[in-house]
Order: sequence, then structure tokens, then C-alpha cells
Amino acid sequence: MYHFLNSDFKRNLDCQELYINGEIQSGVYTIYPFGTKRLVNVFCNMESQGGGWTAIQRRLSGSVAFSRTWAEYKQSFGNPAGSYWIGDRMLDTGESTTNLSGMNFSTPDRDNDKASIGGCAVYAGGGGGWWYNV
Repeated sequence: MYHFLNSDFKRNLDCQELYINGEIQSGVYTIYPFGTKRLVNVFCNMESQGGGWTAIQRRLSGSVAFSRTWAEYKQSFGNPAGSYWIGDRMLDTGESTTNLSGMNFSTPDRDNDKASIGGCAVYAGGGGGWWYNV
């Protein structure tokens, strides 16, 4: 379900800001991340752990392949109403058992992880992009 907000409303930076402003139903919203003028449709989870979560990656049915090149991850892909990727730098939310804060993103064709031998994106679980902390 898409939520279209009146253009007179201020430009929300993320789902947390939408949540604070009274949007409490999970769904697709338009945000202006990091104060840019570029609008982005994203899925906002307004129910889990206090609400206001901006989903940068959403995998539901396996119908969208996540084994992609650097250029494809950079451009984004999929549909926020289903499975999609919008990208963003990883910040530690405290929810992961692995500290990913500040890690560089790697894809099979662009190895940015800290491993000294080989690229984690090639060898880890199907070759998808991720912030590997190795």
C-alpha cells in the first residue's frame, strides 16, 4: 500500500520522522534521505520495535535476485511494495550480533571487505552484496 502525503507537508528525511509526525501504518512512503532533493519511495516499518524503521533492503519471496553488480546496487532495484534495495551506509543499530558500523559495502565485482584473501561477497551465501566485517 502506497501512502501519498500532501505536498504542503515538510519533506521527511526518513521513516522515523514520519512516525514522529503521526504516520503509524507500515507501508510505502516518500522520503528525502539526508536532506537531498531526490525523493525515494521506501517501505517504512511502523510497528516493529517502536516503529519508524526505514527498510533499505527488503527480501520477501525470492522473486528479486540480490546477486548483483556494484552498479546495480548503486542505482537501486526492485519495488518497495515488495522486495527491493535502496542502498545506504551501514550504521550499527545494536540489533546485529556482528558490528557492521562503518563497514564498506562489497559486491562480487567490487571487493571492499577487510578479508586478506578473496572477497566475501563472492564466497558468502550466493554472492550477494553486504557489509562484511571480516
